[in-house]
Amino acid sequence: MTHRYLLLIFLLTLLNLNVFSQDVPVTPQAALEFFRQGNYEKAGEMYAELLARYPKSSKFNYYIGICELKSNRSVSSAVKHLKYAAAHGVSKDVYYYLGRAYQLDYKFSEAIDAFEKFLKYAKPEDVRYEKAEKYRKESKAGLEKSTKIYYLQVIRKDTIGKNSFLSLYHPVKDAGYIIPNRDFFESGVDPNGILYLTERKDEVYFSMPEDSTGQTDLYKMEKLIDGWSDPMNLKEINSEFNEAYPYLNIDGVTLYFSSDREGGLGGYDIYKTVFDPDTKAFSEPVNLGIPFNSPKDDYFLVTDEFTGVAWFTSNRNTTGDTVMVYEIIWDKSVVKNMVYEENDVKIAASMPLLKNIPEKYKSINEKQGRKKSVSGKKDLFHFEITKDIVYTGFDMFHSKEALEIFKKGYELQQKKDSLSGLMALKRKKYATAKTPGERERLVNEILALEKQVYSLDSDINDYYFRAKNIEKPIVEKLVREGKYKPHNTTNEAKTKKPAEEEILIPKEYSYYTDEEFEKHLKKLDNMYKKLFPPEVAAELRKADSLYVWGNILSLESSKLLERANKQTGNEELVISSVFGKDSGNSKTEEDKSVELSRRGKELKTTALKLYHKALDKKYEIFSSKIKQVILSHPTEDFTFLEERQAQANAYFRRAVEDMNKSATMNPELYERDGSLKRKAVGYQEEGLFLYLDYLNGNTSVLDSVKTTKKKELETKTIVQKVDKTKVTENNNISHVETPARKTGNLEYRIQIGVFRKEPDKQLLNRLPSVSKLPMPNRELTRYMCGHYKTLDEARKYLPEVRKTGLKDAYIIGFYNGRVISVKEALKIQNSN
Repeated sequence: MTHRYLLLIFLLTLLNLNVFSQDVPVTPQAALEFFRQGNYEKAGEMYAELLARYPKSSKFNYYIGICELKSNRSVSSAVKHLKYAAAHGVSKDVYYYLGRAYQLDYKFSEAIDAFEKFLKYAKPEDVRYEKAEKYRKESKAGLEKSTKIYYLQVIRKDTIGKNSFLSLYHPVKDAGYIIPNRDFFESGVDPNGILYLTERKDEVYFSMPEDSTGQTDLYKMEKLIDGWSDPMNLKEINSEFNEAYPYLNIDGVTLYFSSDREGGLGGYDIYKTVFDPDTKAFSEPVNLGIPFNSPKDDYFLVTDEFTGVAWFTSNRNTTGDTVMVYEIIWDKSVVKNMVYEENDVKIAASMPLLKNIPEKYKSINEKQGRKKSVSGKKDLFHFEITKDIVYTGFDMFHSKEALEIFKKGYELQQKKDSLSGLMALKRKKYATAKTPGERERLVNEILALEKQVYSLDSDINDYYFRAKNIEKPIVEKLVREGKYKPHNTTNEAKTKKPAEEEILIPKEYSYYTDEEFEKHLKKLDNMYKKLFPPEVAAELRKADSLYVWGNILSLESSKLLERANKQTGNEELVISSVFGKDSGNSKTEEDKSVELSRRGKELKTTALKLYHKALDKKYEIFSSKIKQVILSHPTEDFTFLEERQAQANAYFRRAVEDMNKSATMNPELYERDGSLKRKAVGYQEEGLFLYLDYLNGNTSVLDSVKTTKKKELETKTIVQKVDKTKVTENNNISHVETPARKTGNLEYRIQIGVFRKEPDKQLLNRLPSVSKLPMPNRELTRYMCGHYKTLDEARKYLPEVRKTGLKDAYIIGFYNGRVISVKEALKIQNSN
C-alpha cells in the first residue's frame, strides 16, 4: 500500500512538472513563481511581456533587471531597469542589484555609491551583506585600475565548455607545454588542473591545495639527474587566497598566474611577477588590469613570442558552464594607455574583434585548421543563437522544428525587405516632389508602408524567438559536453539595420531647409572627404541623411498639428485607410482633428528617432577621429580639439544619463536630449573644421581662438580680483595655478591633459611639480608638470613623462598666467 501511495505521489509530481513546463499564461504571479525557482530566463521573458503592457511598473522593472543580471544577458539593460526601480522607491534591496549591475558594466563609481546605500540599512546577517562589501572593494579596485588600460587587438574569440578551453590554445613547442595535470602526475593533484612544462622539460609549474587551508598555491619542481625535486612552494607569490594557472614566459623570468586574492576586480584575475636571478625570488605580483581582468573570472594567460599571439580565458560574457577563449596579438603594442572616455573602459573590456586582421595572423589560424568561416558560401542571414554563436545558413540548425519555425520568420523578413525597398523609392520621389498635394499623397503612402513593415516585425520576432528557444538549449548542451562543432560562426556579425539602410538623402534641400543649412552640409561633405576614409565618410553622409529626413518629418508633423488646431468644415482631409476608417467627408470635425493630431505625433516621434540615430553615429565617429589626431601628434598644441571634445563629452553624457532615467520614451525628454547631443556634435564639428584649417596652413582661425580665450581669461581675472582664488596644495598636486596668478616670466611646461575629474593620484605623484589650471567657462582643468626655463630642458624631460603612460603629453609655453604655444613662446624668448 505504501509503495502504491509513493508511486502515485511520484506520478502526480511528474504530471505537475509537465503541465507547468507547458505554455503558462503570462501573469505577475506566474513570472514571480519562475523568479523564485531561479528560472531567470523564463521569468525575464514574462516580465518583458508584462513590462510592454505596463512600462511604468516599478516592480516589473525591478524583477526584469534582476533577471537580466542573473542570466548575464544584458547588463546595460539591467542598469536601466534597476535605476528606474530605485528612482521609484520599489525596495531598498534594489541598491544591491543595481550596484552589481554597475560593477559588471564597468561603472565603478556608481557601483560604490549603490553598494554603500545598501550597506547603510542591510543587516550583517543578510547573506548579501558580505557580498556587497566584497563587491564594493572590488569596485574601488576597478576604479583605480580604469585610469590606464590596455587596448588589445583581438583576432579570435570562441565559446567553449569550461573543461575544454585548453583545446583552443596553440602555442608552438618552443614556448613550452601546457597540459592537464593527469598527463604528468599520477596522483596528489587535481587531475583536471593545468600545469606548465618548460620547453626544455626541466621545470614544471603547477598548483595544488594546501593541507591546512584547502586554498591552492603555486609550486615549482626542477628536473634532477634521477627524477624530479620535491614541490617548492612559491611563497613570495602565494597568498591566503587561491593561486592557479601558472605560465612562464619564454624569457624564463616573467611568470603569469591567476588568483582570487583581495585587491582584484573580482573572481580570478591575471597577475604578473618577475623572477630576480640575484635575489632568487619573484617580485611582488602586479594585477594586469583591464581588459585582461574583469569583475568575473579571468585566467590562464599564455604568450607565444614566436608567433606573436597570446590567449586567455574568461567567463565575463558567457553563462552556465561555458567560457570564452580570447586570442590576441602579442607584440609591442600591448602597453597601457591613459583613459580619456569612461566608455573606453567598457569597450576595451568587451574585447571586440579586430576589423582588419593582418594576413600574418590569418595564416596562423589556417595552418592550425581553424578558419573563421566556410569559404565560398554567402551568408544568407545572421541569426544569433548565443552571444557568440551566430547562424548564417539553414544547414547550421540542429533542430528540424526550430528550422521550420525560423523559415517562416525568414519568409516574412523577405517580404518586409521588399516593402522597405518600395518605401525607399517613395522617399526618393518625395525628395523631388514639387507640389504640396503630391508631397501629402507620398507621406500617406510612406506611412502606410511603414505600418505594414512594423506590423510584420511582431510576427517575425515571434517566429525568431520561438526558433531560438528551441535551438539554444540544444547548442548550449553540445557546448557544455564539448561536442559542438562550429560552422560559419562569427562573434560579431554585421547585421543589416533595416530602418537606416533605406533612408536616402534628398538631392534638393530647398523645400524643407534654408540656404545656410545647405551650405553647412556642403562644408561637412568637404570635411569628410579630407579627414576620413571613403567608407567612414559614407557612414557620416548616411547619418546626415537621417538628420535631413528627421527635418522633413518634423516639418510635416508641425503642419499636421497646425491643421489639427485650425480644422474647418470646408477643409478636406486625406488620410490613408490603413489607419482605420476610410477618410471621407463623413468624418466629424473632431474626428479629423484627432486623426491629424495622431499622425502629427507619429511623424514627430519618427523624426526624433532619426535625429538620435544620426547624432549617435556622428558622435562615435568624431570622438574616435579626434582621439586619434591628439594621440598621433603628441608634440602639437591641439588644445582647441581637446577642449571641444571635452565639451562634447559633457553634453553627450548628460543626454545619455537623462534618457536612462526614463524606462519609456518621453517625446519632450527625447527632444531635449536630442538638442544636447546636437550641441555635443556641434562642438566636435567646430574642432574638426579648425583642424582642417590647421592642415591647410590657415592659422588665422587658430589665432582668433586664442584671442577669444584671452578675452575670456581677462574677464575671469577681473571677477577673481573681487574673490581671490586660493592657491591650494595637497599630497599629489604640488602647485595649483589660477588665471589670476601671473608668473611674470616665460617658462615651459609639459601638458599632461585636459580633464573634467582629477586624474589618478598615484600617477600624479610620480611627476614633478604638477600644476593645474581651470579653463574659463568650461568646467575643465588643464594639468601640467614641471617648470623649465628653456625648451631644450623641457624636451629632455618629455620622454620621462611619456614613460609613465602619458603618451600624448606635449610641451607648452606658460606666460603671465596663460598657456601659449611653443611657437609663440619662442617668439617672446627671442624678442627678449
